[in-house]
Amino acid sequence: MLLELLCLCLSLLGQLRGADLPYETLRERIMKAEQMASLGGNLWLTADEEKANSILMNAKRAEIAEGIKHPEKYAPAMHFFQGKQFVRQSEVFRIIQKMPKGAFLHGHNTAMVSSKWIVANLTNTNNLYTCRDINGLLIFTYDTASSKCHSEEQNVCTERINAEDRHQYERQLERHINMHSTRPESLLPNRKKIWDRFENIFTTVDRLYKYQPTYCAYHKRLLEELCEDNIMYAELRFSLSPLYDDNNRTYSSLDVANQLERIVEEFKAKHPDFVGLKVIYAKRNRATEEKMAENIRTFKQLHSAKPNFIIGFDMIGQEDTGDMLSKYVNEFSDLPSTANYFFHAGETSKLVWTHRLEHDGRHFAEHKAHWTRLCAAEASAAVVDDQEAQHRHRGESVVQPSVGLHLGSAQSSGQFSDSRELSDCHLRR
Repeated sequence: MLLELLCLCLSLLGQLRGADLPYETLRERIMKAEQMASLGGNLWLTADEEKANSILMNAKRAEIAEGIKHPEKYAPAMHFFQGKQFVRQSEVFRIIQKMPKGAFLHGHNTAMVSSKWIVANLTNTNNLYTCRDINGLLIFTYDTASSKCHSEEQNVCTERINAEDRHQYERQLERHINMHSTRPESLLPNRKKIWDRFENIFTTVDRLYKYQPTYCAYHKRLLEELCEDNIMYAELRFSLSPLYDDNNRTYSSLDVANQLERIVEEFKAKHPDFVGLKVIYAKRNRATEEKMAENIRTFKQLHSAKPNFIIGFDMIGQEDTGDMLSKYVNEFSDLPSTANYFFHAGETSKLVWTHRLEHDGRHFAEHKAHWTRLCAAEASAAVVDDQEAQHRHRGESVVQPSVGLHLGSAQSSGQFSDSRELSDCHLRR
């Protein structure tokens, strides 16, 4: 296919050499050659597809024209935090939101539900408290006896009732659980400051999400928000950490997986267009070899119990400060044939077992020999903008942006490939 496409483009370009052509003709031929060489340039739309494309492109052109007149309201030229209010008003966004998305292959469960929904729906019970930890960070907890409070606990329900402005109180709570900033440019030069704030969010909500009733409510809403963006299938990172409830019961990782699977199956029964969700078991990327070996053993036990639901393993956390993946080569060498690794980090391209590379597939340009090997192995790569990924703790934001590079005929492990994946290696052949 690529050979035919290149021949066509070379033929078109060959006609330009030495030809005494009018400017408009020359320009049209050059643009046609470039279009044919672009992704999808060899696809032809049906009449109905042409109509649909015209509607979308007309809306896009209108928004670009409006953006030229009023650049202060043109969302693509703004930081996401400043532009999202205009994104919600965009006709292009509304059209794209309604379109089927296929598979969503890179997401972290605790960073996916709208922070506004969390505050409105998960902080209104009379047994929820806030306090400050040893570092002065606000944390939520239902179990004050087992919490890490280093200040007096405050009942959230009571504080909300006593607040002079309930909405202002809720906005203050929300600031602790998303990355939103009125001056985001002040954060950009300081990567450590961004990551510290990002990591603090998960410390704040840790005990909130580990309360079993809240955990279930949260993940039901997670599935609803996927469907609102018309996503049909997802593979998400979960730590499957133990949960607790009011009866002092502790739910093991397998108990949590069982509850999660039940939530997914019940959701599928009510939403027949939703294909399903799979779990990628994820643990921190800073650990001793012994701890990582324990993580792998736990994963293998979970995968053995639920091979079609818990499908792979990953490590999470800031790549720059985390341990190098090569540190755990021995621990990673023994994985069931039915399971896969789904690693972050550009360094991943030096490991040979991964099924899908994520975040920094851009590093392939530095490792051409490995790129060729990955093609032969039919692995996949998902390239996600790191800055966007850090802003993904949903403050009324849309689905995490990602671009997939499909390196062969391999699909997502759940049998559904990302609709945005490119069969680049097949073209190269």
